[in-house]
Order: sequence, then C-alpha cells, then structure tokens
Amino acid sequence: MELRTLLFKQVPKALLLYGLVLTSEALHSQTLAFPEAQGFGRYTTGARGASNPQIYLVTNLNDSGPGSFRDAVSQEGRFVIFKVGGIVNLLSQIVIPKNTTIAGQTAPGEGIVFLGPRVTFTGASNTIARYLRIRYGGTSQNQDASGLANGANMIFDHMTFTWGTDEVFSINWDGKGTSPDNITIQNSIIGQGLHRHNHSAGGLIQPSAGGKVSLIGNLYICNKTRNNKIKGINEFVNNVVYNWGNYGNTYGHTESGDAYIMGGDSAGSSDVNIINNYFIGGPNTSTSVSTPFNRGNANFFLYGSGNYFDNNRNGMLDGTLVPQDLTGYPTGDAASILSTPYDYPFKNTPLTAQNAYDKIVSSAGASYPRRDQVDNLMISDLMSKGTAATYVYVQSDLTKQFGFINGGAGHVYGAPAPLDSDNDGMPDAWEDANGLNKNNPADALAYSTTSSQYLNIEVYINGLINTVPSDFVIPPTAITFNASSVETPTPSSKIILNWTDNSDNETNFVIERSTNGTSFTQVAMVNSNTVTYTDANLIPNTKYYYRIKAITVDESSSYSDVNSVTTPALPSAPNKTSNPNPTNEFNYAEPNNGSLLLKWTGSSNTTTYAVYIGTDSSNLNKVADVNYAASPSYTVSGLNSDTNYYWRIDATNVKGTVEGDIWSFRTISNIPNNMVGHWPFKEVAGEGDDIVDLSDFDNNGKLDLDFDNTTVRIDGKANKALDFLSSNNNSYMASIPNQDQIYLNNGSFSISFWMKAAPGLLPTGSTSSAYLLCKGSFTKNATTGATGKRYNIEFKSGELRFAIDDDVTKKELKGVGSRFFTGNWEHVVVMRDVVAHKLRLYLNGVLQSELSETGVTGIAEPTDLILGNIGELELASGTAPAPYKGKLDELKIFNYALSASQITEIYNTTVINAPTNVTFDTNTIATPLAETTTVLQWMDNSNNEANFVLERSLDAVSFEPIANLEANTTTYTDTDVAHSTKYYYRLKATNKTDSSNYSEVFDVTTKAAPAPVKAVNPSPENGSYFLELPVENFNLAWEGKIDATKYTVYFGTDPENLSKLADISYSESLSYQLPAVLTSRVYYYWRVDATNDYGTTTGDVWSFRITTNEIAIHPNPVKEQININIPSYNSPNITATLMDTTGNVFFSNVLNSNGNSKGNFKIRLNNNYTPGLYILNITGDDLNNNVKVLIK
Repeated sequence: MELRTLLFKQVPKALLLYGLVLTSEALHSQTLAFPEAQGFGRYTTGARGASNPQIYLVTNLNDSGPGSFRDAVSQEGRFVIFKVGGIVNLLSQIVIPKNTTIAGQTAPGEGIVFLGPRVTFTGASNTIARYLRIRYGGTSQNQDASGLANGANMIFDHMTFTWGTDEVFSINWDGKGTSPDNITIQNSIIGQGLHRHNHSAGGLIQPSAGGKVSLIGNLYICNKTRNNKIKGINEFVNNVVYNWGNYGNTYGHTESGDAYIMGGDSAGSSDVNIINNYFIGGPNTSTSVSTPFNRGNANFFLYGSGNYFDNNRNGMLDGTLVPQDLTGYPTGDAASILSTPYDYPFKNTPLTAQNAYDKIVSSAGASYPRRDQVDNLMISDLMSKGTAATYVYVQSDLTKQFGFINGGAGHVYGAPAPLDSDNDGMPDAWEDANGLNKNNPADALAYSTTSSQYLNIEVYINGLINTVPSDFVIPPTAITFNASSVETPTPSSKIILNWTDNSDNETNFVIERSTNGTSFTQVAMVNSNTVTYTDANLIPNTKYYYRIKAITVDESSSYSDVNSVTTPALPSAPNKTSNPNPTNEFNYAEPNNGSLLLKWTGSSNTTTYAVYIGTDSSNLNKVADVNYAASPSYTVSGLNSDTNYYWRIDATNVKGTVEGDIWSFRTISNIPNNMVGHWPFKEVAGEGDDIVDLSDFDNNGKLDLDFDNTTVRIDGKANKALDFLSSNNNSYMASIPNQDQIYLNNGSFSISFWMKAAPGLLPTGSTSSAYLLCKGSFTKNATTGATGKRYNIEFKSGELRFAIDDDVTKKELKGVGSRFFTGNWEHVVVMRDVVAHKLRLYLNGVLQSELSETGVTGIAEPTDLILGNIGELELASGTAPAPYKGKLDELKIFNYALSASQITEIYNTTVINAPTNVTFDTNTIATPLAETTTVLQWMDNSNNEANFVLERSLDAVSFEPIANLEANTTTYTDTDVAHSTKYYYRLKATNKTDSSNYSEVFDVTTKAAPAPVKAVNPSPENGSYFLELPVENFNLAWEGKIDATKYTVYFGTDPENLSKLADISYSESLSYQLPAVLTSRVYYYWRVDATNDYGTTTGDVWSFRITTNEIAIHPNPVKEQININIPSYNSPNITATLMDTTGNVFFSNVLNSNGNSKGNFKIRLNNNYTPGLYILNITGDDLNNNVKVLIK
C-alpha cells in the first residue's frame, strides 16, 4: 500500500465543546504538559496551546517530503505522531517550530532515531518533545547534537542526545528572539560527546539573566567536560554524571575533565539547587579529584544537599556524601553556600541519589517502546559502576568496537503501526476502549471527558508509556542483489536476492517487487529461516524495486527498506558509465566563466553518450550527445556559483541504452577579490574557545578549551595574540574551519601575519621542523580522505619554507629563518601570484625571495586550516607532528596577490590608531531659517577601523554620540547646531572588537546668523558695451542665493546717486526689465541689494555702455589705398590689423587722422598682396570690429 501524508485540522472548538471553550484558558492555564512533567517547564502546552492545532502522522523515514518528520515540523501547532520506527538519515539541519508536541513514544518497534545534521529547538517556544533520539552524524567540529539559542517554555522528556562535536545539548542565548526561560530537561541521556576535536562536552546551560532551567533525572555519560556548565537560575536534581574526562586517551589530547562546572569564567550571578545527584567516576575520570564540583566563583550561589561522589571504580555504588562546604563546593566564598534551598519546583524531590540512579538505569532516555543498541550500551557502561566506559572518538568507533551498523547507530527496527481507521493518531482499539469514534478524526482534538485538561490525542500519547509495548516481528534487513542477463534461448534476466533474517519467530517471508518503487506486487512467499530467493524471467536492463517482510500466523513485521537493482543489459549493450570527474558529491567544483569540464569512463562498445544535468536530481535535462571516445568529456556551460548540480551519463549502442548513476557536485562560491579572513586573536582568557573572524565571512576559528588561559592568550602586537609554547605535540591548539573563501585552489592568495619567536625556537636541523600553519596533507590517503594537496608555512633547517603542492608538483619558497626568529614581532607576508606565476615572501614590508610557481595546479583540500602544527588529516593518521612554539598575531588571508604598497600599508598600520589633527570650520547660511553648520576634519591614522564614532558635548564633560561614520571617513558636517553656541567634539576609531583612544577634545563656537550673500554674475557683464541700441526694453539679470528673501534693483547714470526701481522676490531665475528706452553713447550704472530677516547686503555697482559707431570702407574692392570712415568717432587714433581668412597677420598699425576731421583714416597698400578676400580688424575707443576687404 502506498504511504500517504496524513494531516487534518481541528474542527473549531466552538463547534465541538461550546460551553468548555468559553473557559478553557482559565481551566487549563496551569495544566502540566503531561502528568509526569516537572521543573520550570512543567506547564508547557505544546500544540494544545496553538490557536488551530493539527495532527501530523509521520509515515516514512525519508529526510524530506510528504509524510517525513521534516515536513511534520515545517509549521507550528502540530502534534507529531509516528507511524514508523527506525532511523531517519538527515541531510540538513531541522529547526523545530514553536507550539509543537512531538510524541516519539508513538514510534512502533524500537522507536525513532534522527541521525546526521543536528535537530535544533532554537525558537521552539512552547514545545513538548518526548522519547526521541538525536545523534549528530558527522565529524565536523563545532557542532552541537541539539540544543537551543532562544525560546521559552519547553520541556524535554526521555530524550537521548549524543555525539556532538561542540556540546551535546546546550542552552545559550544568542541575543535574538525570546531569551531562554522556563525550560525542563528530564529523564534524558546526554552522552558520548565526540572526542575527535577535543571538545567532548555535555552542555552549556547559560540562559540570560532571569532565565530558569530545570535538569532533573538525567544521565550525563562519557562527556569530557561540561556535565553541565551551569549559570543562572537552575535546579540540578536526581541526575547521574558518569565517566567524565579523557584520562588515558591514546589520541594525544591534553588530559582533563569536568563534571559540574559552577559558572566557570562566565559573567553574571547564579542561584542554583543541587540536590540528590550521584557523580560516579569511570575509566576516563581522574582519580585525583576529590569533588565533582569545580571552577566556581563568588557569584555562584548554591544550595547543595544529598549529592554523592563515587570515584573508586570498584564496581559497587558506595560513594560518599559531598560535604556542604568549600571542600565539596569550591566557590571561593563560603557565603555562597546556602543552608536552605531556593524555592524552585523540585526542591523537595522524593528520590535519594541512590533512587535516582536506579530510576535512570530503569528508564532514562528514549526507553519507550524500547532502548536501542547505543542507549543500552551507555546504560551498561553506567551499571559497571566505574569499571567500563566507551570512549567515542568518532561515532564509527561503535562499529569497530561493537559491530553496530548504520555508522555506529546500530539497528533500530520498526514495526507496523496499530490500526487507525480515521488516521487521527489514536488506534482503533484505544478509541473503542475509551468511548471514542474510530471513524471520526475530529475527536482527537476535542477535550477529554475523563481528563478534561487534555485533548483526547494527549490522553492517548500520555498514557501510552504506561502500557507494555507489544512484541513485534523484526523485519529483515540488508537486502543485496546479484543480477544477470542472458541472450539465449530467450533474452531474460534473473535476480538473486539475499537478506538478513533478524527475527526468530517468523513462519514465512513475503517478497514484493515493483517497477516504479511505489506499486508493489507479491512475487513469492518463502519459508522461515530462508535468506535467499531467485527471481527469474525478468527483463534485461530494467530497474526493479524489492521489499520483504517477515510474517507469522497472525502478525507481520514492517517492511524492509526498499532496495533496487537494475538488471544488466544484454552482453552486447554498453557498460554503465563510471569514474566521474568531478568526483561524486564533490563540493568545490570551480567553473571558468560558468563552464566546467565533465569527464567519465565507459565501455568500448558504446556509440554515444547522453549528458544530463540539472539542479533537481529527479528532473535532469539532456544537454548533449557525445560520440564515443576513449577518454570522453563534455564542457557544460551556464553554471551558477554555490549551487548543487546533479548529472548522469547514459551509454547507448544498437543494443540499447544503459542509464548511468546520478552523480553530484557543488560549484564553489564566486568570491570577489577581498580579505577573506582576519583573525586578530583579540579574545582575552576566559572568553571561551572562539577565535573571532573580523572579515565579512565571520568564519570563527576554534581554540582548544584547555588553552583558554592567560598563558596562551597573551598581549600581542595589536591587543592580544596566541602563544603556542604550551601546545601539545600530538594535537593542534587552534584551527580555522574550511570554507569556500579559504579553499584557495587555483587562484592567487596572500597570507599576512605577525610572529614573535625566540632565536632558540628555530629548528636548525633536517630532522626537526615546526609548522606555523598548514591546510591540507602531505600524502594522498584513500582511507582518511587526504588528497596530498596543501599550502603550509614550515620552519626547517634554519629556514622559513612556504610550500604549495598539488600532489604532483610541489614548489617551496625559502627564506633565512634567523630573520624571523628574533624575539621581536616580525611582519610576514607569503603569497601565490598566479598571474605573475610567482611565490613571494616579505618580511616587514621588504621582499625577501621569490620563486616560479609554474606547473602547480589546484592545491586545495577541504580540511581545516591548522594553526601551529601539521594538517588535520595528517595528525589524525599518526604522521609525526611538528608544533610551532612561538607567538602569532593578526592573521589575515586575501584571495588575491597583494601589491608591495598594500603590504607596506599593512605593516605600518596593524594597530588601530586614534584619529588626530581634528579641525573645525563653522558656517552660517542666511536662509530664512538661518541654517548653521560645523564642518569637522581629521586625520585617519588606522587602516583597520570599521567606523568612527563622533561625540559632542556642551560642557566638555558629558559627551553623547551623534554619528557613526564609515571607515576611511575624514570629514563630517554637523547641521544640528545653533547660532552663537560653543560645542566640544571628540572621536574614536572602532571595529568589531576594539576601539582606539579618543582624539583630543576640540571646541568651536558657531557664528551669529548672517545677512544674505551678495548678488553676483550680472548680465550684461560689468563694463560691457553695445554697438547698437536694443530693439526692446533692456533686461537686467543676476544670480542670487536662497538665503535672500528679496532683491532691490537700483539704476541710473550716476554711480553715486542710483534710483530704486523695484523689489524682486527670490527665485531661481532673477531678472528685471528696464521700463525706459536707453540712449546711445551713455554709461549706465546699476546695483542689486540682497535682503533677508537678518539684514541687507549691498551689492556691487556694475556698468555698461551703448555705442552706435558704424565703420565704412571705400573703395572696396581696393588696390592701392583703403579709406576708413567712422562717423561720430571722437578719438584721433585707431589700431588697424590686416589678416587673411585663416588669421595670418600682414600688419597691425596705429593710425592717426593726421589733422583731418576725426573719424577718417587712410592705409596705403604695396604691391605684395595676392588678390583675394582679407579681414581688417579695427579697434579703438568703444571699437572692436572686423570688416571684409577685397584686394584686386
């Protein structure tokens, strides 16, 4: 039967229970989340608290899609009921929404497990989660198995959380949303934090101020530290902590361990009850500790009572009572140890520490319907009472040590769900027994008539745990196939199925087959204990799907997983393609302008290959047919960056087409030239394990928590730095996670840093070395995934060595090591420049050496950048370590080759410097509102600020910020100032984690409100003249400013006695037309005064003149003499210039009327002029005219 998604909405309560709805809030406001709910989160309502709750039935174990758990929690307000049991292999993180109830106890068989990326409850306010197993399935560092960063009112009951690489389960507010409050974790297992990254930690329980958390009846097991680390308002009651620490490990990690951390270095006060808990040391716990409580401080106030500590590892539970003093609870201040408990919900627990141990052994974790193999292993370790424990480096250790399948998660068998005719989440038998209608889905969301505070679906799921889970037939697993095809006598195929028989009570196995994966038909029923079947007479080159179930006389197991196999094509058909390049699931493909070369291999009897590609694996597009070649390939184009692509190559010949496997790759992000990482190491001791990245990529590194101390976090070149002197040889102290921007495969890059190392730390021989950093591996290793590709900085044989390696060609640039090991801070830059094909090394801004990098191709390996030792996979595989023991500061990575000037700039401006040379101008613009401004300028002395903070004061004492300005800003105009007022200013440069000192304080007094700006740019221009009278009334124009409200026009022939003509209001185009006709040969004078509310500004006096001189030339054409007549011209002289039409001057002479009447002049010509057209320019008083002259 095809599985379906089962979802229905609640019938409005007004239609179901009209009378009850009116008072439901009052009736149910203090209802327990379920009858056994305890602690601060006990009143969580879950989906019952949603305005329109729904029931969602999880019907498959798929990662996503209809019927999956991911789909179930894709929206809030749902009761999540499981119709299947088993393992859900997650492909990405799941985020639980608010107002959700997850009933893991309904999963049939052996319950439910979520394996893979974490399941997070961040933002899941008002959520109930019960009987789930959440196991982080990966080895990447800094990953919690689960937890929450914001949200309130939650309860977690009978949960199992394992295998985190950061914490297993943490509550730590991220400053977003609702701060964590009223949260309970009870009856749960938090265990087996992975040791690979030396951060096996139970959890950080650190809500914001006022946030309340209850930890009741939980088992913390096989976590190195933080079991838990507690801060704030907390009750820790009836818990068992077992085998904390990593003593005796064989991985080279520093030996340490913590059970209960009393606040540690976290700021803020804590108020806690610690009552009736049992702390039991195991094989990995230090035998030297005398109390399970440590790292207390005077802000940690506690009531501790009934807590036992057993660290003798004798196989018996015979611990001693932890004394109620500073010996037992070392807070440093006896006044912080209280004699009476805080009034918290579970202060009066009925269980002693011994009772708590017994209850945890009996039922902690996701124990209903049954514990799985991993949970049973942890309980078995606990029951050894100190003699046994499982040290989990990676989860696959459980496969190696105990044979647990599924990557260490073991088998988790499902079973058929009970009959539920109306699909409301309540089985028919239960509805019949409780007087409900098994054919009415709406009754599940009606309030119960017997337990009126709960909905019927809650009564069912809450009571389920009090019933004995039914025995079930275990389904078969591990179906494998052996398929073959023959051509004669009739073409056909057969498939031999093999499986694992897990049950001991089956009577038969039912084998079903499908050609589409959804519609199955029974093809055989075989006897019990059979583990093989041959399915014959099948069609060659056809995909078949199979599933198998075990049955008894009256029961059936759930189906096995659906597995598929394709029968071989007939012997002459092509083979399936293989060996994809990029390799399958490769995450760092680098297209060139959107194009990427695809390669594969196929059989020699192939005719053509069909290339399919797309972003949806179920909907690939055919893009090409490629003819057979011994080394086939195809260049696909149009690819986007940071995108997952799926592709397939089908092989075809005359006998048919063989469909290829679907492969995938991800294209790397397209990152412009940028600083792709900046780790200044500015954190102080006690801030935690983060190494903050100040670049735009926020790729924070990690410091091993054992080194978060003042020995390592030291004063550096700029603020703080890292000192690697105390680092371990066999592990790395600090690392940067691999991300696209530091993958650095084929392109240019630069690495800048400051180092300080004593001369004696420089390795001088050929047998010892020290790696300041390394990203990648030395040798290809199929087992570990090492590629043999890398870039690194090594010190060896008295040299600094910068190497790049593509696993075929290695290039290594060397520099004199003693220049770097001076005991002083030295600035180093190494780079790969693929444009110039050079490796370069700089010391303190000066080029030391360079080397050709020609011949080296891609050098990237998708592993972390390790600081202070060899590469991640090399250390993991046992390669001899080479730790650097000096200091490191201000590490920066650029995805391009720095120029020499950029390197000098970094060298000169590493420290954030205060701005200086602050100067001021104050301006007042006389608008009707008299706008006043103060303009500030300063010198930017830093190159690493993110912004400038500008502050202002009226008294030079109390400063307030008035502007947050971008980096590199050197001026600011303050417009929010008043006239005639004294202001004080100062500013500082800041970035994400630091700020400079303040600049000096400067003061400025703003000016009084001014009169308007003087009118300018007259038309006609001052001093101009006109040869003709204007044909119309003369127009005067000028330019003004908006600060004037009006302009007054004055005009006349006497500059000392002008007459007012008009007032003109301000506009963008200012002019005035004279009312009278002007007279020739008269000088006219005019002025424009500007006025506003603050005064009048007298304008300049401008002038113009009108002349009517006409020039006559005769004869024209002319041969020997030019006669010039200028009527009414009173001056005896003019200047005459003769030139051709191209501007060549033949003469320029001053002419005199020689006693003739004024205005008459003569020019004698010689015979040297070529006949043609000439220009005669005549200038004099009020004259500047050109006249055309034709010379014969």
